[in-house]
Amino acid sequence: MRKTTAVILALLVLLASVPFSAAAKKTDDLRIAFISDTHLLPEELTGGYNDAFKEDTYDRGKPAEQSQGLLLSALASLKARAKSEDLDYLVVTGDLTKDGELASHKRLAQLLEQFEKDSGAQVAVIPGNHDINMGPSEYSTGVAQSTPNTSPRQFLQIYKNLGFDLATP
Repeated sequence: MRKTTAVILALLVLLASVPFSAAAKKTDDLRIAFISDTHLLPEELTGGYNDAFKEDTYDRGKPAEQSQGLLLSALASLKARAKSEDLDYLVVTGDLTKDGELASHKRLAQLLEQFEKDSGAQVAVIPGNHDINMGPSEYSTGVAQSTPNTSPRQFLQIYKNLGFDLATP
């Protein structure tokens, strides 16, 4: 008799918990979007898309003149979806910038922080091989010339509110 009662009670507990588990599953869904390889180069570094810029970027297979427009379009689309579908996270993986230009990282961080505010989604960035200690260029004089690059310490400082604030030691 005790064994039967125990089995019946166990089944009742199991059956009673099923609807709650199913309901909890719906509210626990995590929505994550990904953007990768933005290779951002802000317009102010392109020299007005002059010949030096085109030669350097096209020869390496990077149509960098489209990078900012494509990123802005993607962020606008994700912002609209975030409002209707409760986007939790946006993960942006490297290469974030064309070649680690400090100005490119600062611009990207600005765009992503604004996206966080507008969408309510948490942004997390992950650097790629073009994002830290590269040989960045800018083209304002008509020739490719060096511009300040980004060190690992600068990278962490620039993106401190974009995922690195979530890390725990």
